[in-house]
Amino acid sequence: MSNINFFRVLQNFIATGAEPDPTDWTEVRSADLNPPLVIPSAGHFKTDGSVYFGMCTSGNPTDDSIYSFNMSTNWDISTIGSYNSTVNYEGWNTIYPSGLWFKPDGSKLFVLVLKSTSATSTPQFVIYEHDLSTNWDITTINTTNVATKSINGSDFGGGYVINLNFNANGTKCFVGSDYSPAGTSIDRDLLVEYNLSTAYDITSMSTTHNYILTASNPTDNFNVRSYDFQDSGYTLYGGGNIQTNFPNTPAVYKDSIVKWTLTTAYDLSTATYNTIYELPTNEGSDVDLLWKSNTEVFQLRQSEVVKTLMQYSFT
Repeated sequence: MSNINFFRVLQNFIATGAEPDPTDWTEVRSADLNPPLVIPSAGHFKTDGSVYFGMCTSGNPTDDSIYSFNMSTNWDISTIGSYNSTVNYEGWNTIYPSGLWFKPDGSKLFVLVLKSTSATSTPQFVIYEHDLSTNWDITTINTTNVATKSINGSDFGGGYVINLNFNANGTKCFVGSDYSPAGTSIDRDLLVEYNLSTAYDITSMSTTHNYILTASNPTDNFNVRSYDFQDSGYTLYGGGNIQTNFPNTPAVYKDSIVKWTLTTAYDLSTATYNTIYELPTNEGSDVDLLWKSNTEVFQLRQSEVVKTLMQYSFT
């Protein structure tokens, strides 16, 4: 099982109608977000690309917080300025926040947090659903009338729940977990699909399907820490690393994107492995990968040397 501070979140942003098929990556822009994001855990863009929201477990000036950053030019992360607002979850008895999602119109904010864990108990998680009185303004979230959904780590094989995603209309929610099959030392991720009988109402969630994310070789040590649906829900991408020499030591990892195809949109029971793409660098940890279009992607990285938001174009 990998360290809980090393996690990835891949968030659905814009369904392009044609799935990205990256083969040649070119870095076009970057932005340093540390501080305030010392150990980032999730992120999200406003739908017009004018604001970036970054969440962290360790931050400066505050831990367990969401920070918003304005851009003077939409989608140009080189124009990100200092953070202009923040929401702090330290007072919510949170061990760490690990998932972040907005309703597409910015009227709701969803936050996934780890609430409790010990060596003798199963981890407990909660999804918070906040209304915003002003769309996209995190300083206006409702903190008194908050909908919650508790998730028991036993639903994920006792692993740590590390990411959060919704389909395009809010009738499905997807929660991912760090997971190792019982009796093995192989790392996997378990992606759980929930139906919502009322769109974007987490209290109406019910489990429909569990899917263990695997690549071409089922014996590979494979960590998927992020995911994204594209092509209107018919394509699933997972961001993570693969130990190419498992079970040998020292381990050799490649940061990669894995692609699955679905015969029914957003139905994990119909997903099958397709291919793997290698990312351009293995420096540090990829904690957030956000598709803007079928030719452009944003990557939030964490390492001992640099923690930056990168912008790539690819062919």
